Amino acid sequence: MQLNGVLLIDKPAGLTSHQVVEQLRLLTSQQSIGHTGTLDPMATGLLLLCLGKATLLTRFFLKCKKEYIGELLLGRTSDTYDTDGEVSIIDENPTVERHHLLSLFDKMIGVQWQRPPIYSAVRVKGKRLYAYARRGEHVKVPKRQIEIYELVLLEYQSPKVKFRAVVSSGTYLRSVAHSIGEELGCGAVLSALRRTRICSFCVDEALKIDTQMSLEKIRRRLIKIFDACEFLPRAMVNAIGVKKLAHGQSVSNKEVIQFPEKILSDKEEVLLFDEEKDFVAIAQAEQLTPAKWVFSPKRVAINQ
Repeated sequence: MQLNGVLLIDKPAGLTSHQVVEQLRLLTSQQSIGHTGTLDPMATGLLLLCLGKATLLTRFFLKCKKEYIGELLLGRTSDTYDTDGEVSIIDENPTVERHHLLSLFDKMIGVQWQRPPIYSAVRVKGKRLYAYARRGEHVKVPKRQIEIYELVLLEYQSPKVKFRAVVSSGTYLRSVAHSIGEELGCGAVLSALRRTRICSFCVDEALKIDTQMSLEKIRRRLIKIFDACEFLPRAMVNAIGVKKLAHGQSVSNKEVIQFPEKILSDKEEVLLFDEEKDFVAIAQAEQLTPAKWVFSPKRVAINQ
């Protein structure tokens, strides 16, 4: 039987996100598993995996804010922007005042353009950036818009800087570390990173990958799609509505037995569930009159 839901995994260091997914595929004998944002092999912490029908919702989870606890080393540079690459020591123990760090952290908060590391999985002209880097090929790395919501200094004893960051999807903390080093003029590399939160999901609730991991453990820890998507607009439809959606037809207020609790805007996407709270479809809401709404299916999850 196919597993449908969201699974929280605490990724250990040394594994890629893809390797974690492959382990889960072997354990569950199920191919429809995907992650919602990679972690570098060096990094540990929360991986949010979508199983079965939940794979249709990956893009919604990708947009979630993410929280990290990290450490960087001042006085170093690296081709990968972290200690996994070729590290060059500029200054063993740089003299950077604490108040300079605090001021810089405050300055970095907000919307900005970031250039991902050349050793990253970002695609340029159909190829991953790390593929160009490994071959020594020069390619222009495009900037993209990200947002840093919080950047907090937790501990500082030169050259180590421990911090907490809350950032938008697509933010590379390695690039943040590199930018800090450039601003301070002494260089900086990321030396440790742990993802602690995605949306309301916390790493403390995640399943650890170990020798005791089993299909039964996965079943017990699997979060139902309805519960995992409480941050998104959700509606419940009756049996007639489910049949209509299965045939690609729209539903209206007549078939909706529980309207979304969250305020809707016209053309917004809504997740539709049946009376048993099983995921049925992703639909686009359209307001015809102040009291009448129509929900047109964009992706149907029945028989997925």
